[in-house]
Amino acid sequence: MSNFTDSSLVDAVAKAYSQKARSGTDTSREPIFHLANKAARSVGYIPSDLESIPAAAQIAAGCGSPVHAANLKDVASLVDPCDILENNNLLQQGEIVVDLGSGGGIDIFLAEPKVGPHGQAIGIDVSADMIALARRNAMEKGLKPPHVTFIQASLAEPLPIASNTVDCVMSNCVINLLPHGKKEDALKEVYRILKPGGRLVLDDIVAKCPLSDEIRNDFTSYVNCISGSILAEEYKIFLETSGFTKITFLETGNDLQQICCGVSGSSCCSASTACEPKYDVNAWVASYQITAVKDDTSQECDEAKSTSVLLRWWDAYPKVKSEPGRIPIEELEVLMRASPTPRDFADMFAEAKTGMLKLSTTTCPYSLRNTRIRAVSFSTAAVRPGGVPDVRDGEMLLGVSCLARIETMPSPSRYQDYINDKAATSSAAYVLQGGIKSWLAKYGDQEDLVEPYRFATAPGQSDLDVARGLNARETLEHHWDNWIVEDDWAWMSERGLNAVRIPIGYYHLCGNDPSVLHGTAFHDLFSVYSGAWSRITKAIETANRYGLGVLIDLHAAPGKQNKDAHSGTSDPPTFFSSSRCREHTTRVLCTLVKSLNAHANSHQPPLANLIGIELLNEPAPPSDTGLQAWYMSTIKALREIDSTIPIYLGDCWRTDEYAEFVQTTASLSPLVLDHHLYRCFTASDNSTPVHEHIRVLSDPSAHTPEMFARITEKLGRAGGGFVVGEWSGGFNPDSLTGKPGEQSEYIRAQLALYEKCCAGWFFWTYKKQWEGDTGWSLRDSVGSGMFPDRVGLHRKREIMNDEERRRLKSDAEKDRALGKIPQLARTRCSPTGCILQEPTRAIGLSTPVNTNIRVSVTVS
Repeated sequence: MSNFTDSSLVDAVAKAYSQKARSGTDTSREPIFHLANKAARSVGYIPSDLESIPAAAQIAAGCGSPVHAANLKDVASLVDPCDILENNNLLQQGEIVVDLGSGGGIDIFLAEPKVGPHGQAIGIDVSADMIALARRNAMEKGLKPPHVTFIQASLAEPLPIASNTVDCVMSNCVINLLPHGKKEDALKEVYRILKPGGRLVLDDIVAKCPLSDEIRNDFTSYVNCISGSILAEEYKIFLETSGFTKITFLETGNDLQQICCGVSGSSCCSASTACEPKYDVNAWVASYQITAVKDDTSQECDEAKSTSVLLRWWDAYPKVKSEPGRIPIEELEVLMRASPTPRDFADMFAEAKTGMLKLSTTTCPYSLRNTRIRAVSFSTAAVRPGGVPDVRDGEMLLGVSCLARIETMPSPSRYQDYINDKAATSSAAYVLQGGIKSWLAKYGDQEDLVEPYRFATAPGQSDLDVARGLNARETLEHHWDNWIVEDDWAWMSERGLNAVRIPIGYYHLCGNDPSVLHGTAFHDLFSVYSGAWSRITKAIETANRYGLGVLIDLHAAPGKQNKDAHSGTSDPPTFFSSSRCREHTTRVLCTLVKSLNAHANSHQPPLANLIGIELLNEPAPPSDTGLQAWYMSTIKALREIDSTIPIYLGDCWRTDEYAEFVQTTASLSPLVLDHHLYRCFTASDNSTPVHEHIRVLSDPSAHTPEMFARITEKLGRAGGGFVVGEWSGGFNPDSLTGKPGEQSEYIRAQLALYEKCCAGWFFWTYKKQWEGDTGWSLRDSVGSGMFPDRVGLHRKREIMNDEERRRLKSDAEKDRALGKIPQLARTRCSPTGCILQEPTRAIGLSTPVNTNIRVSVTVS
């Protein structure tokens, strides 16, 4: 359109569709909604689908039905010679879909149930009124960011979406509305945001022949989706130069005479530009469905998809209008001390011991007696660089009598807006004066007020949540340096323990090798974890001084090996569905072994207290075959680096199957099978009295003792070992009968079994932040008399040197060649790394911060 500038066209389109959006807010205009519904059905929308979404969402429904197309499993009959996107159009649960020119939200609302609760549906529109209408429609359906998001942005500008994050982009009669010079730019942006292998599904109007100057320069025809259309050949060139392949054009045959120039309220036509047809529209343009694919050339770990899709998360919310009150840090400290559950910072209850506590703010003093308080922290560093409009670095929000889960709120001001919109006079929002930095400066040395999960981002369950929270590096390094100190190491050694198990995440190695973070959810967190490796090596050195062996356990692998948050992130696991994550984990473990050996050999004499590495903590594979294949390939890779280091394998609670696997891989020994045993997580365990638990642990003919004895003998013949890598004295209160000493009897029954039938054991855990848990804290259990004060042989530890290590390994290999049973495999789980000729009696250096979290206290 030579007579109009690009900016004037963009502004005109935004104005026209804003007016249309305002018509969608007028509930008295039922004829408009009826006509919009009729028009939507005429371009392919299914009536039952339309009944499931708000009527106002159907305003400006477009010229086709891209969601329907994006869900065709079998479209071969529609396209010749090949089917659209090779039958891969189907939107899947968990996928991320973006709709360009989302209008009132019709295609987003239809896509939402298809991507499911773990997916995301993001609508982008240039019109502020359309975005407001779509957000109201979303609220009507109970849909909120980040699951369903509407963002105001011009498609003529770079999209506010991160690169390589979107599975499917769709658009409905919108590309034709862009100025000619911006069409190719928009398609290049679509290519940028799509993941490798991502799909593009467009419904658009395409010119059948070059349009006349009269049509090209008719402003009304432009706004009604006609004058901006281009030839299919040019459209295809734009797609190809953007990088797309497998491009298909399918003419849908819709009657554009009515769609583009019909009555007010129909599909494309703006309310202000309804027109009687001045020419035969169908003679000049046609409706097409256009599909294309971005080539799958990515080598990144699938875990990287957990990165935020939006470049600016605050785009998903209206602009703020309010400013909450502020509270001094001293008054917050009073509230925390007064809380009956001070350890749970995200769910505090403030109850005055005497009189009434008040927040001293000039805006809204509020009584806090018996009033629920919730807190959440914010940080510009936790999102994207460049600053956040309504969040100051380090802000902490306190919500009083909360109307909603404030951890889902993007900032204090937006929560105050939410309160105001609800006219909730009994609720209030406050911001901590001085921010989190002032809080840490004053209370950083008080462990009851400062610990990693206090300032984690929502949901506050994993290392990633901590790392993306406020002052993560300072908080974590304070924790690492102060949780396990010299007195703790001495205490362990004095009580006969001879080893510790240190759980780590792959990201804790980045200080030694930054590449471990590449393509993962922690890719941008080097600054947070760069100091972790030096703490790990210091722990190994200190353990060596006290005669303690060290087992390094990979508790968190790239992509997560199980669903639990203690495996690194709060996202669903992708380890077993992603070959890239499994390959990356193998590389991480190779890096770990090389780094441990280099550290040991940097000392004179070399450190010899590494008793092994555990490949994965509690893997939860969909099939044993897949995990065992990965075990085999990874063990072989590690044996190329170190032929003597003991390798521990989790048994997935299918001990016989994995014992058979270890037995068949005896040539790769020393291998140790790790079994975790708790009696408090299943309904059956919780309904079983503690005396029955004690009986089945003590009776040699019962299932567990019989299995332990059998597995130990089998693995001993194969040169391997069997350990209980996690156990505790914890059980459900329903199991208690009230008999004095029953918990102590339960602990001692376990000890007796493990000492008799296993090559070693590790108690979970050494200590907890909050004292008094005699079931899960070894320090508390020993202090209360539940756990024996001493275990083992109680004599001075002697660490082997490398020469002794080599001699023992050589002797074991000779024995195996002669068909003899390697005796050392029974004494220390393996022929190497022995501290004493006795089973491992050890603890895991970890602490559950709450009932669902395990965090390595030395390295996380």
